[in-house]
Amino acid sequence: MRREVFLRMLEHVQTVNPYFRQSQDCAGRPGFSPHQKLTCALQMLATACSADSLDESFHMPESTTIENLGQFCRTIVTIYQERYLRAPTTEDLDMLLQRAERRGFPRMIGSLDCMHWQRKNCPVGWQGSFSGKTRKPTIVLEVVAGPDTWIWHAFFRIPGAHNDLTVLGRSPLFDVVTASQSPQLNYHVNGSPYEFGYYLADGIYPKWATLVQSIRQPENEQEEYFSTKQEAYRKDVERAFVIL
Repeated sequence: MRREVFLRMLEHVQTVNPYFRQSQDCAGRPGFSPHQKLTCALQMLATACSADSLDESFHMPESTTIENLGQFCRTIVTIYQERYLRAPTTEDLDMLLQRAERRGFPRMIGSLDCMHWQRKNCPVGWQGSFSGKTRKPTIVLEVVAGPDTWIWHAFFRIPGAHNDLTVLGRSPLFDVVTASQSPQLNYHVNGSPYEFGYYLADGIYPKWATLVQSIRQPENEQEEYFSTKQEAYRKDVERAFVIL
């Protein structure tokens, strides 16, 4: 993490949550510094290490480490949810459309895909419905990500035994379209009029006007060119999964 990013985050968490400000105990000794608390929380999130494994590095007991991580996660949500955990505004949508058009996909608003997140402490009685092709209990995460890996749609609750198509059937992604609240983007493709933006997806998704898949077996140079560009652009959502 860049130093300026760390310091900006440190300033924000101290402003919002007094827990991250240094205090004194009953004997007047200084407690853990804000730098210790923030670094410890980031270390746990980045490496998935246990709380007791950080005792030597930060001299922080296990119970305090767990409490610190919880405080950090809740504080981050409080600070950044209005900026990141939301649907795109009109300005955001214009930015997404402009970037997509520069890359050859006018009226495209994101890449759609799913990943399986392992449910480590899944109850034994539930593991059958949560276990799919990996034979391990997972929960499916459906996201739409933009070119800067901003995940502006996330649906995370379906057991891992379901595939991407089943998840889409339960997802609220197209609720705004069915409720006629989606912004209209009038355009024509091959002489056919369309009113809504579309997402790039893989072959398992249905043949809807709002979903554009690659061509599995291109038969000419034009189709091969399209498939290459579509698959390259869909790496935006794959990069977002890698970061997660």
